[in-house]
Amino acid sequence: MAFRLPTHLESFIPSLMEQTTQTRSWSGSFTLTSHPNLHGGYQNVFVTTANTDLSAHTELWPPHLNVYTPRRPVSRSEIANWVRRHSPPVCVFMANKHPDPAVNAMNRDSFATFVNYLLGNNFVAFAPWASPDRLPGAGIVLYPSDSTGDSLLLGAIFTSTPFPDFLPPVHSTGIGAGHAQSTYAPTSSSAGYYGV
Repeated sequence: MAFRLPTHLESFIPSLMEQTTQTRSWSGSFTLTSHPNLHGGYQNVFVTTANTDLSAHTELWPPHLNVYTPRRPVSRSEIANWVRRHSPPVCVFMANKHPDPAVNAMNRDSFATFVNYLLGNNFVAFAPWASPDRLPGAGIVLYPSDSTGDSLLLGAIFTSTPFPDFLPPVHSTGIGAGHAQSTYAPTSSSAGYYGV
């Protein structure tokens, strides 16, 4: 025999949509290159996400992403307006924490330097998946927000679709352990020295 709640209590039960809309986090690293102080080298910043919708499929994301800025700069307002119109999955990136205070501070500062670089130049950045067998889409478009300052970075997620037409195409091939070469000019700085 089925039991039914009294009508006046039904409002306390989450709707089916609320019950099925869950979130999942991801932790990994960004390789950022071509900062003026790096002299052509590569450095990593370790990051994590917060409240990422399941439609972003973070369980398929690689643990490491190479990050680039386009040779033809794309403004933050272009991608922000596109996101408002098309509503792709969006996540929030932040510097990952480390128990060593010195390492934690270095990683946090490196993340902030990268975000400030994007803010100061009105740029967006790109992180191609580079794994079409798992994720056939383009990757992640990273962009800061004036309202969150240098502590957070927004990411529009493209798991199965290409980037919008106003963005240049991404072509990546491996150039060594953990790095990628593409038609993009690599981005600004970041450093962190611990594994995920």
